Amino acid sequence: MKFTELNPVRSSRKVLNLVFAIRLKHLSPRQAMWHSASNGIKLKIRHASKRGQVMLISVLTLGAIMLGATAVSGLLVVYQIRMSSDAAGSAKAIFASDAGIDWALYQFLKPTSTAPAPVFSNGARFEIVCEDSSGNEVQCTDQSVSLIRSIGIYGTISRAFELGL
Repeated sequence: MKFTELNPVRSSRKVLNLVFAIRLKHLSPRQAMWHSASNGIKLKIRHASKRGQVMLISVLTLGAIMLGATAVSGLLVVYQIRMSSDAAGSAKAIFASDAGIDWALYQFLKPTSTAPAPVFSNGARFEIVCEDSSGNEVQCTDQSVSLIRSIGIYGTISRAFELGL
């Protein structure tokens, strides 16, 4: 705390005694103001400002908010990049699923055929499930087939088509 004498009317000894009493923490600032007023001494007491603490907390809070927003937007961008890079894999899985439906229809329409299942050069594959009207799994060559489900798979991506007969 800084103390300045505004009205040096009284003796300097009273002022020094008051200043020493305050500095030695014998008097609180409120008691010092009362004591100085009763002795006719005018002192200006400056209190420590808390604006610096508020500004520090505000800056830290805003920094944390900006860091959080940046992290969330970065995560969303990473997801978008993954989705766009998986678009080619998704297309390969869809075409494999379509080829699976075609293969199951070929087996259904020509049950005596011994042609092998297609193999893709890009690494995609398909799985075929044929069901009858009660939901039981049957061979695709069986004439009771009412549903053909083909699942195209490429890497970790899978896409499916269903065909009702």
